[in-house]
Amino acid sequence: MRALQRRGALGVRFEWFADGPGARVTAVTPNSGAHHGGVLVGDVLLAADQRSFASEAVFRSWAASLRYGDDVTLWVERDGARPRPVKVHVYERAREVAEGVKNHYESVALADGTLLRVIVTSPSEREPDAHVVLLPGYRRDSWDWPSAPEYPLRRWIEDVARAGFSVVRVERRGLGDSEGDGAAQGFVEERDDIITAASSALKFTTRPRVIYGYSLGGLHAPFVADALSARAVAVWGSGIDTWTEYLDALLRRRMLMQRASEAQIERAVRAQQALCATVHVRGETVAQAVARFASLAEHKAMFGIDVENNAIDGRPARFWREVYQCPTAAALEGINRPLLALWGECDWLTTLDEHRRIASVSPAATLITVPRTDHGYARHDSALASLTSPPGPYSPDAARAFSAWARDALR
Repeated sequence: MRALQRRGALGVRFEWFADGPGARVTAVTPNSGAHHGGVLVGDVLLAADQRSFASEAVFRSWAASLRYGDDVTLWVERDGARPRPVKVHVYERAREVAEGVKNHYESVALADGTLLRVIVTSPSEREPDAHVVLLPGYRRDSWDWPSAPEYPLRRWIEDVARAGFSVVRVERRGLGDSEGDGAAQGFVEERDDIITAASSALKFTTRPRVIYGYSLGGLHAPFVADALSARAVAVWGSGIDTWTEYLDALLRRRMLMQRASEAQIERAVRAQQALCATVHVRGETVAQAVARFASLAEHKAMFGIDVENNAIDGRPARFWREVYQCPTAAALEGINRPLLALWGECDWLTTLDEHRRIASVSPAATLITVPRTDHGYARHDSALASLTSPPGPYSPDAARAFSAWARDALR
């Protein structure tokens, strides 16, 4: 099989502005393309290759498409002066390295010939006891973080590997090293790709498999478990309501925590309901929804509305329609294997009640609450702190809880 070309990277980290366009450069990797091109910490990125970014999700999708050897022009603002072009040569990305684990990068071919990158993280000194297939959340960005050793999800993977498991990650189409254009991919197609790639990566092993649905990946979990003949299923920070019910509850919760007025909350919720009713339920385009409801133009930034690409929050409208139609609750009820509902008590994106209901659908289910841990495995003192404060330090408690449960479930 032909080898996949290694992904490229700009060599910068950004802090996205919540109240306006652009992102501030918070770090520049030494000897990277951005470093040699003259990008400085404090610069404000406004556009790249003449393209502006409506939201962080749109920017991340663009950045993930960069390949080693590309040349891009960043438009940056420095010290309040007029935006200036900075030419950056995209450099080759490193590979993840950590003490006590080994990372194996391989290519898996889909039926149409597209190659996906699979990363398997295992204990360095022993064979794994079981394989954990990690299902990604909704964010369309890479699952490969060589330049971010402290990134909490990477630390979770490494801790689970040190506990004796291998963790299997499938990079989606068009992200990381993976080929293809996944920008228009649906939710079901994405699941099918993960099943195909994980099946291929694990075809020569007889060790048991555990499915771990991270966030929105929890909706995929019962279906992937059946396809991969998994012995156990775990979900983290997932939901069980229909997608529109979940979005309404999340928006109200977030705006209340941000101390918005009742009028502001009601207006935003009604706008979101209009978007869901037209796009998710009726199958209309985002442009049709915006044309019909004036309130959506007011909330375009809040919802990540991209009329030109018929997308919401960096994902095509059909992706969200399929999420809305996903029968996760019924599928979970049919699970006849150990099921774990794992929730961090500082997770403002989901609730304890949702996880209690997940655990109630199966007699083989377990509910575990992880103290002082947020949705992304960072440590905080409250859900409000997780929402409003910078990312906290990594919390190892979720990895410990999952690893102990998985070991017991596989006995």
